[in-house]
Amino acid sequence: MLGEGHEKAFTNFYAQYFAKLLLESDKYVKDIVVAEEIVQNVFVKIWERAVDFNEINSVKSYLYRSVINSSINHINRQKNIEEHHQKILHNFTEEEVAELDEENELI
Repeated sequence: MLGEGHEKAFTNFYAQYFAKLLLESDKYVKDIVVAEEIVQNVFVKIWERAVDFNEINSVKSYLYRSVINSSINHINRQKNIEEHHQKILHNFTEEEVAELDEENELI
């Protein structure tokens, strides 16, 4: 079906699962815009890789697991970024942090 590049079939497939997967991702990331990006990226990967669903036992499980894994990966990346920022800020004085905040407001 999708592996052969049938656009209409993919559009129907997308419409069938998108809203449910969006809600599932939002349970994890707690940000509907981020959840939408995650779900869209999962569908893009499926399209680009021409996933052969004939080889997958449960398409629904495959989709949910892909979205959940992507959501968890997003959360972990955000935590790592926050930890990195905290380490960097730890090396600055309060005046330097205030200066950086002022500079960012101008951008």
